[in-house]
Amino acid sequence: MKVLVCDPIDPEAVETMRQAGIEVDVRDTITAAELEAAVADYDVLVVRSRTKVTAAVMDKAPKLKLIVRGGVGVDNIDVSHAEAKGIEVRNTPLASANSVAELTIGYLFALARQIPQATASMKAGQWEKKAFSKGIELAGKTLGLVGCGNIGKLVAQKAAALGMNVLFYRRTPTEVPGATQVSLDELLARSDFISLHVPLTPETYHMIGRAEFEKMKKGVYIVNCGRGGTLDEEALYDAIVSGKVAGAALDVFEDEEKDRGRRLMELPQVIGSPHIGAGTVEATERVGAEVAQIIIEFARQHTASSTLASRGQGVLRRQSRRKTPVFRHWRLLCGTLSPLKSSSERAHWTRWTNWRAAEPSLLPIRPLSNWASWTRSASTWTGRGWRCAFLTKWNPTRRCRRPCAAQK
Repeated sequence: MKVLVCDPIDPEAVETMRQAGIEVDVRDTITAAELEAAVADYDVLVVRSRTKVTAAVMDKAPKLKLIVRGGVGVDNIDVSHAEAKGIEVRNTPLASANSVAELTIGYLFALARQIPQATASMKAGQWEKKAFSKGIELAGKTLGLVGCGNIGKLVAQKAAALGMNVLFYRRTPTEVPGATQVSLDELLARSDFISLHVPLTPETYHMIGRAEFEKMKKGVYIVNCGRGGTLDEEALYDAIVSGKVAGAALDVFEDEEKDRGRRLMELPQVIGSPHIGAGTVEATERVGAEVAQIIIEFARQHTASSTLASRGQGVLRRQSRRKTPVFRHWRLLCGTLSPLKSSSERAHWTRWTNWRAAEPSLLPIRPLSNWASWTRSASTWTGRGWRCAFLTKWNPTRRCRRPCAAQK
């Protein structure tokens, strides 16, 4: 099995896969054109957030069986096209969750105390103590989480520990310790800080837009460490300029290839980072380890399936050589036992054969020509609590452990 790593992952994860007998090529700066040209030779692709696995890429990959996204979202993968082609898509939703949650909390502090702006002022040789002495505390403020999955729950836990009142909106009812589930409108109206933690889907695209900003408090702060595109950046720009939004912290942007939020970053109230939510040493190690585990398990399962398939051909050939069906032996035996005179024996035999018919895996497969051998096998099969009337007729010492009503 050949694996192409398209984005940087932990080198130890690469070595782990190679030690498991998997051929791994690392091209973590590969371009879209280069990927389309090279993908035909690979069974597995590993990507983070940079590389886009489009339908065009998949169409040029006849061997491709698995795409592993190191991280949470899979919006850089055409999942529907992958499903149509029978390509499995996996991700690592828990590996980087804590790192993203900590960045969110860090942004709350940065917005509340204008830390980046004060740093920039100091680097410019200024001492604007009065200008930067108007920050606010987080304790007692209300944090609204739009979306509350693995990352949102960790943010809620950490914010509650800071003394914040935590609200969250989620479409399905969910219990989150230290947080209260409310409607989206209530969350927008009550929150001092709003943080987005939803995947990018057609339903969540621009879910926070002009109408939603109108429902917010004046002076609210916005944080987005989730997915670019869930927040309408044009509407956010206008809300900041108008004073409706006091500040914003963005780790993700709608266009991270060309525009990269340049217009927003021109505003002094906006701070940002180049999509580094999962960019910690610990998260990289966990992501790499989970990616390696997924691929190794997949390789083993694929190898086992291929082995079974090849063995299955031999099984079918062996089965085709069986000339006499199993149930034919039973019909012959029933004909042999039909002269039994005792009604008790006939009733007991009927009950025993009916019970055996319900468990076809226990039926004898030996031909009746070897009668002595069959009777020895039958005594073994009946050892689970039943003795057949045929055996008790020729060997009175064998008694049924659970005699039927006809024998009582």
